[in-house]
Amino acid sequence: MKSFSLELLPHETMYSYMVRSRFSSAEPSTRTCLKELVGNAHCQLHSSFPCYIPHVAEESGRNVTWLVDNHTIFPYFSSFLPPEIQEQSRMGLLRGQVKELPSRLSLIANRIYQPCILKYCPRCVNNDLKSFGVAYWHVIHQLPFIQFCPIHAVVLANEPVKRRTLILPPQARCSKLNGPIPSEKELLFTSISQGLLIKGIPRFNLSRVTESYKAALQLSGFCTHSGTIHQSDWAASLQTFWKYGLPSELSTSLFKDRAKLNFPKCVLYQPNALHHPVKHILLIGQLFGSLNEFLRCYRDESFIFTQYVNDNLERKPRVPNQKLQRLQKELGQGKSLRQASKNAQVSVGYAKSFALKNCFEIDRRAQRLFAGERKLILDRLKEGVETKGIANEIQCSVGAVEQLLTQHPEIKQLRVKLRFINKRNKHRKAILKFLDYSTAAKRNDIKTSCGAAYTWCYKNDKNWLYKMLPEAIPREERYRGR
Repeated sequence: MKSFSLELLPHETMYSYMVRSRFSSAEPSTRTCLKELVGNAHCQLHSSFPCYIPHVAEESGRNVTWLVDNHTIFPYFSSFLPPEIQEQSRMGLLRGQVKELPSRLSLIANRIYQPCILKYCPRCVNNDLKSFGVAYWHVIHQLPFIQFCPIHAVVLANEPVKRRTLILPPQARCSKLNGPIPSEKELLFTSISQGLLIKGIPRFNLSRVTESYKAALQLSGFCTHSGTIHQSDWAASLQTFWKYGLPSELSTSLFKDRAKLNFPKCVLYQPNALHHPVKHILLIGQLFGSLNEFLRCYRDESFIFTQYVNDNLERKPRVPNQKLQRLQKELGQGKSLRQASKNAQVSVGYAKSFALKNCFEIDRRAQRLFAGERKLILDRLKEGVETKGIANEIQCSVGAVEQLLTQHPEIKQLRVKLRFINKRNKHRKAILKFLDYSTAAKRNDIKTSCGAAYTWCYKNDKNWLYKMLPEAIPREERYRGR
C-alpha cells in the first residue's frame, strides 16, 4: 500500500486530501490509485463519514482521532448524541466501520433532505492559492445547509458531486467576490453551526438541554408553569423567526407536509431520540439568539434564565399589559366589573379575579356561600376533589367554586401536584400489573400493551420506567437478521 506523502492542509476535508493524492499520483486510473492508497478500488471517497480514515492515519503516521476531530464534520453531529451512541459512532469511524453510521445517527429517520454538493468560498479559494498554491475543500464549508462562509460572510458556490469524477474547487483566482448580502438570520444560523464544529463541545446532557429550552419557553410565554407548551403558537413563531434565514430544502423538510406535525415539539417530548443538529440550531437561535448565550444558560446551575432569553423573541402574555393597566384604572375609578371589563376588553370573570387579588372594592350581589361553606370548599379543594363534585356536595354552582379557587393560587399549584401524583400512580399500576402477568415481556411488548401508560411515564416518569423495564436489546443485535 502506498504511503501518503502530501501535507494535509488546515481543516481540509478527507475527500479533498484523497483527490489531491490522486492528482499527484502516477497511477493511470483512479481505481488503480485507490487500490494502492486504501486497498479498495471501489471506495466511495465523498462521504461525510469516510471509511478510509484508518488507512490514511496508518500510512501517513497521523493520529486517527485527530483526523476525525479536525478533518471531518463528525464533531458537528456528536454534540447532541447520547453517550453510548456517540461512543459507538466514534469507534466505528476510527475503525473504518461506517456502514451502519447513517442509521445509528438517524440521518435517514430525520427525513431532512440534503443535496449532495460540495461548497467553497471564492475568497477562501484566493487565500488558499496564495498561501498553499492549491485550493481545497474546507470542512467548515461542508456543514449542512450553511449558505455563507463563516469567515468572510460571502455566499458559498457549490459543485454537484459525482461518484467517479474527482473534483477540487477552481484552481484559478476568483474575480467574482461579491454576491447577496446575508441576512441577520442567515448569519445566525451559520454562526451556531460553526460553533458546534469548532468549540470543542464534548457532549450535551440532553435532559438539561430540554430543561433549558423549557425554561426559555416559559419566560417567552409559550410554556405554562406546569410545563404545558402552546405547540401551535410556538411552531408558528419558530417558522416566522426563520422565514428568511433557511434554504428552501430545509424549510420544506421541517415545516411542510408531515414534518410540521412533529417539529419542534419532538425535540422536547423525545429528548433522547436522535435529532438532527439542525433542529437544535433552530431552537437555540430562536430562544437564545446565539450559541454562547445558550451555553451560559446551559451551564448555569441556578437556572436563572432571564438574562439569556433572546430579547428579540416575541412574548405571548395571557393578557397584554395595556389591557391590565386599563382594567386597573377602570377599577380604581370605582366602575362596575361589567363596565371595567368591557372598557379593558377582558372577560368579566377575569376582571373579578383581578379585582379580588388586588383588593379592589367591588359591588357584589348577595352570596350563597357563607364562611363555613367557604372553609369546607377550600378543604375539599386541598384534597384534590373535582370542582364539580364539590359543587354537588355544597349545592352551589361550579363557577362559584372555581371563583373561590382563583383567589388562592397556592391551592391551584397543590391541585396540579395532586393530579400529577394520581396520574403517575395510575400509570405505574398499569405497567406493574402487566409485568406481573407477563414476566418475560420485552420493552416493545409493554409499549404495545400499555401504550398510554408507557408514553406518559416516558415523558414524565422516565427514571422509574427504565428501572422497571427489562434490559434493552443491544444495538448491535438489532441489525442481525436484516
